[in-house]
Amino acid sequence: GVVYVGTAGGKLEAFSAAGTTGCSGTKARKCSPLWTAGTGGPISSSPTVAGGLVYVGSSQGHFFAFSATGTTNCSGIPKTCKAVWSAPARGVDSSPAVVNGIVYVGSYNGGVYAFSAAGTTDCAGIPKVCSPLWIGPTGAISYSSPAVANGVVYIAATNGLLYAFSAAGTTNCKGTTTKSCQPLWTGATANQIDGSPAAANGTVYVSSSDGNLYAFSAAGATGCSGTPKTCLPIWTAPGLGGPTSPVVANGVVYTGEAGRVYGLSAAGTIDCTGTTRKRCRPLWTSADDGNATYAS
Repeated sequence: GVVYVGTAGGKLEAFSAAGTTGCSGTKARKCSPLWTAGTGGPISSSPTVAGGLVYVGSSQGHFFAFSATGTTNCSGIPKTCKAVWSAPARGVDSSPAVVNGIVYVGSYNGGVYAFSAAGTTDCAGIPKVCSPLWIGPTGAISYSSPAVANGVVYIAATNGLLYAFSAAGTTNCKGTTTKSCQPLWTGATANQIDGSPAAANGTVYVSSSDGNLYAFSAAGATGCSGTPKTCLPIWTAPGLGGPTSPVVANGVVYTGEAGRVYGLSAAGTIDCTGTTRKRCRPLWTSADDGNATYAS
């Protein structure tokens, strides 16, 4: 019943999704926020809502969890809210992912952070500040939003690499408070990755600025070798990649590039050639609208 949006002015704003509370007018209603919250810097990523909290990052270096209902740590008319908990993260343009009580987010300083979503573990003080449960270094900026599936968190970076980490912070991790985790495996593309990966049915997909769409073994099994483990793609789609984030549904992976939308066989079986490293063509292509495609 609430829609959340961040602004370049550093505010998180919550509006009545139905356009009823705080709204006036008849045909073109004008709505005021139910509540707002300051983050101290521009918000470039999309908020994520889970378990009664709304999570959002700031380009100025912090990550925040606010009361989604605008009740805890909120006061005044108009209502403003302070964070239920926050964490230093050195700049966040990544949208968070929340799975099994952990919230994951990418950072400017070259890593993926994992925090206690409820703000209970490794958190202290008033106002409450949380330390990461674990950090997975990527060595480059991660604008990418994490994708989590089957106990693995996937995140891409501007160095052109896709990383897979233990979501629980157990495998390839060391330390006690704020563990340092090394990747389970990495997969390389030929240019930076700005979009987010999508994981489904044993495959993880990512689109690279080199102009290709890549499909890797999600478990790091097929086409993978070495210590540390590196993986080659199961298949690629040349010329169909860019800054977009792929989406998978009903056996089709969708991506966009240079004004077109493409649908490809997610399994890499239809309209694909080769054996060890297949090359796939789209099942269908949309008409060219003449504009670059950035959105997912």
